[in-house]
Amino acid sequence: MLLPALNKAREKARSISCVNNLKQHASVAQMYSNDYNGFVACFLGGLWDGRSHWAGAHVLLGYYSPGSKTFFCPSFSNATAEPNEDYPQYTYGVPTNYNDGQDTNRCVIFVNNDGSSNGASTGQNRLVDTKRVKNTSNAFLHIDSLNGAKTDQAGMMGINPGNATKAHFRHGGRANMSFMDGHAGSLTPAEWGKANYESGCWALLGGGNGYGYFDENNEAKQVDGDQ
Repeated sequence: MLLPALNKAREKARSISCVNNLKQHASVAQMYSNDYNGFVACFLGGLWDGRSHWAGAHVLLGYYSPGSKTFFCPSFSNATAEPNEDYPQYTYGVPTNYNDGQDTNRCVIFVNNDGSSNGASTGQNRLVDTKRVKNTSNAFLHIDSLNGAKTDQAGMMGINPGNATKAHFRHGGRANMSFMDGHAGSLTPAEWGKANYESGCWALLGGGNGYGYFDENNEAKQVDGDQ
């Protein structure tokens, strides 16, 4: 009788540690935003010496030390100790989806390595313009993730049901995540879908409101954000 209670207590402690990791990532993202005129990195395709994931760029820019344990969810037993730990690819996920409306309404912009941007859905780098996000308290940034092989976390993820890499609701049916206003928390799939829909930041490629995710059993599921 004691073992289930002990396991539950351990998982609760791991989840709290995970939220603390995400709170730190939210604070660093705000520092990055302050340093770079309101922009936050979600994908840097070769701009930072090949470290395309958000975590690698933050390490290279000095926001983190190489090998920081904050990149790994304590509840994820398969978290990879990468050979090159200053390039933490297997970490909390940041979406690569974007608001594909008019250029003036985009939350994610595409920038070339020389800093130029033509407003189109091209370019080596993707940056979130937090000034364009309707509701930063509902707009998640980093989230528990799972890759398509279901073996590890993944620094890049999608929110479309068809994406191989998605958010992972591993904490008793909840996922921990950070938000663009600097806070971190834990949401159910329904709460996450509603918050994402209301934030106006991450949009489904091809339209629709059905966001894809993995449940705690690693099964692919979908939730409607406008319900």
